[in-house]
Amino acid sequence: MQVLCQLSYSPECGRNCISRRGQSAGHDRLRTRRRRADGIAVNIATCAPVVARQVIDGGLAAAWDDLADRTGAAPFARPGWLRPWAEATGVRLEALTAYCGDCLLGVLPVVWDRHRVRTPADWHSPWFEAVVADGTPLRALAAALAGAARSRVTVDFVLAGEGTARAAADALNAAGYRLRPRVRQESPFVAVHGSWEHYLASLPARRRSDLRRRARRLEEAGTVTWEVHEEAKGLPRLLEEALAVEAAGWKGAAGTAIASHPAMARFYREVAIWAAERGWLRLALLRLDGRALAFDLALEAQGRHFLLKTGYDPAFNALSPGLLLRRHMLQRAFDLSLASYEFCGAAEPWKLEWAQATRPVLAIEAFAPTLGGSLARAAARAARWARVHLSRRRERS
Repeated sequence: MQVLCQLSYSPECGRNCISRRGQSAGHDRLRTRRRRADGIAVNIATCAPVVARQVIDGGLAAAWDDLADRTGAAPFARPGWLRPWAEATGVRLEALTAYCGDCLLGVLPVVWDRHRVRTPADWHSPWFEAVVADGTPLRALAAALAGAARSRVTVDFVLAGEGTARAAADALNAAGYRLRPRVRQESPFVAVHGSWEHYLASLPARRRSDLRRRARRLEEAGTVTWEVHEEAKGLPRLLEEALAVEAAGWKGAAGTAIASHPAMARFYREVAIWAAERGWLRLALLRLDGRALAFDLALEAQGRHFLLKTGYDPAFNALSPGLLLRRHMLQRAFDLSLASYEFCGAAEPWKLEWAQATRPVLAIEAFAPTLGGSLARAAARAARWARVHLSRRRERS
């Protein structure tokens, strides 16, 4: 383990600490008493966190997952999501960790390059967040990130106004980095309040009438069944069926379907199996006379429904299977009294027909106050200009 820094402040870090010692398959109870760590007596209530850079092995992954359970972290902030993502994208995943003695207080996963350090997230990631017990280890991790001696630091796909974005920006600014924050995307969501009938009544009258008409048309076409699969039993076959539906549409023709990229297909299969083991998988299928017309691949945790992937068979476009599956799954969210239905991804028009609120997802680019940082900043500007120029040329042609 390579220790990067020991921070000087002394937080009350014992309220949510998880011991590395004596972990079992279940969850250790919270420990706030005085104990021994590595042969040294540690007062967990007053010790300062030590931040370390670590390779993620099985022991760290288990402690990280336990901490995530206790703090209610999102599924995509956990090793069960990030380790398959790193394998699929071909990067080496490491972590900045904050410990108080042998108690894990925080984890900030990172990807290290020679001149750059960044958070492990991309367009397949709804958003990124550090897993921390409270604000103190988060500030410690952000300070270590800012002290990583890299020309460029990218804190990507973080929610605007949330702890990870604020702590990283504050630490990088204090270290003299030049910050360039920008909104990556506005991610739509529906806050689930009240009844389904109340939500439905909030939609335009023409849309409600259209939904009723399309539902009748589908029911007249044959036997309609709705399925939501949560378990691992039969999952490989169901996933292949769902991915085939996606590949049959425009995504397959454009080469952006999951099945078009073996590494990402493996990632989603591994995530689905992991989520099923945790009880978070929600694989929804709309069938007509037994044939799958539309699917959703989603996770459901901490009272939130996260839509990861969706698709429908264009051969049945006249029956609106994607639209009607969305209506069914939103109604299910209200029936179960979930907290929110997260569409994830960008604010595409079809999502905004259902959702009136969005979550800004940021990319924070930071450039060191060094010659290397200035060169990296100039290179980033040139790359942005080239992308914009190429995009405009394509639009004209």
